[in-house]
Amino acid sequence: MLDCWRLKGASPAQLLLDYLLPSSGLDHGLIGKELRLRLSGASGPGLLLDGLWFSRPHGGITRVWEQILR
Repeated sequence: MLDCWRLKGASPAQLLLDYLLPSSGLDHGLIGKELRLRLSGASGPGLLLDGLWFSRPHGGITRVWEQILR
């Protein structure tokens, strides 16, 4: 879904998210809610996913979080 968002924009990503997580009254948790808010252009983020930083090259914020978690 994130690759779709980067490559094609918010509208196609919203369609894919709706397909993957239908919003027919179901609660898909905080991540689903946050993705919907970001795609709709709401200010935020309201939810920070620290694990995403660990996919970046070592240094900067990754190093800081590693020190905090130790």
